[in-house]
Amino acid sequence: MDNNTEYSLKGLNWLNFFLAIVSTGVGSFLVVYLSSNLKWSSSDIGIAISAMSFATVICQSPAGFFVDKTKYKRWVIILPSIVIAIAALFMQLFPAFSVILTGRIIMGIAAAFYVPGLIALAQGLTGKNNFDKTISKNQAYNHAGHVIFSVLIGIICNYTHNEGLFYCLIFLSLASVISALVISAKEIKPAPKPATAKQLKEKKHLNNRAFIVFIIAAFIFNFANGALLPLIGQQLSKTNASNASLYMSACIVISQLVMIPVAYWCGRGVLKGRKKLLIIGFIALPVRGLLYLLGSSPALILSLQLLDGVSAGIFGVVSVLVVADLAAESGKANLAQGVFATAVGLGVALSNLVCGFILDASGFSTCFLLLGLLAVAALILLVTAMPETFKKETAG
Repeated sequence: MDNNTEYSLKGLNWLNFFLAIVSTGVGSFLVVYLSSNLKWSSSDIGIAISAMSFATVICQSPAGFFVDKTKYKRWVIILPSIVIAIAALFMQLFPAFSVILTGRIIMGIAAAFYVPGLIALAQGLTGKNNFDKTISKNQAYNHAGHVIFSVLIGIICNYTHNEGLFYCLIFLSLASVISALVISAKEIKPAPKPATAKQLKEKKHLNNRAFIVFIIAAFIFNFANGALLPLIGQQLSKTNASNASLYMSACIVISQLVMIPVAYWCGRGVLKGRKKLLIIGFIALPVRGLLYLLGSSPALILSLQLLDGVSAGIFGVVSVLVVADLAAESGKANLAQGVFATAVGLGVALSNLVCGFILDASGFSTCFLLLGLLAVAALILLVTAMPETFKKETAG
């Protein structure tokens, strides 16, 4: 690997670092801002939070298709980041429901390009041989970005009464643009040619079935996980209003600190199989969701974030590789990633929307019980219906 490629890979790492918060639209901190500053109802907060996810869901597959076709891989990151920065500025200046809702929708459309765009850059810079290691390293940088910027945003929000939230998002969006420009366009190699029709036909049935099973399992998993942190944010806003932003920051930091070593560990573990790692991650989620029923003390909430680090850390790395395994040599790898990300985003969006209304009607315990039981269902589906996708020839 030459120096130019190494330099571009460093740019890709830092791009993942800065996009960690940008890609979420600072949703968890936004919950605290909408609840504490603007005094929105839980249902209105659920609508605003889920709006970005729904917009991403709608645009995710077309974004993946576009990334497959375009030669300008860096610009599918650069332009959306600029759009998100502009949307954040308007949300700061005009904090009305219509403006914030529109801003979240625009952010969702822009964020749809991040997952397929980042995966395309990783594939283009490293090829098949080092893809597994590159993805795990990218995810480690992503989690490190979550840790550092969650701390900084939490501190800034605490001292600015949450008003500095959107300026932080603007800064990180522009830093992402700079990181993307560090990557050399010349070092991004074209995607490998698709396999022959005969080769694709031989594995089409198995891959289609496995892909559908994995999409359903991922949808249920993310429905069960999507609303947990926003629910915690609202719970903390009601019970510890003066320190809610700091507690939210601590929640994110704890889970992301766990995700960093988990991501590196997955980089090695995936070479022995994907399914065993996924099962560990899928077990951690229902345990976490159901244990929230024990109480709302900050100590309990913060300690359970360790399990979030395990489940989300494993899912973030291994799911990308499973989809890559199933879409190998199809010529539609980024489209497949886009379709998968659509299922993930739909799960998160519906989770926030549904739980927003359930929270108003029945309270936190009902939400945590529902999400915990759904996580159990996702685990059962994964164990009983999902095949192992790893083959030695796919290792890198």
